[in-house]
Amino acid sequence: MTAHQEQLIRERAYDMWEAEGRPEGASERHWQQAQDDIARANEPAVKPKRSRGKGSPAQVALADASATTETKAPPRSRRKAS
Repeated sequence: MTAHQEQLIRERAYDMWEAEGRPEGASERHWQQAQDDIARANEPAVKPKRSRGKGSPAQVALADASATTETKAPPRSRRKAS
């Protein structure tokens, strides 16, 4: 572990300790969690597999984006005005 990594872990563990209200006896748990968080952040991103038959990656991304942005209006009330 480099001095830089240790400093990042120390700062992350301290932030967790403060966020939890500075509990006694949680230093090992915070250190381990901070170490895991830093390690996960430094892992290379996994390239998603391309599905066959759905077009180019750009077409798939466009289709995914449009599918998530479409929303339906809430149903209208059918009560008649008096």
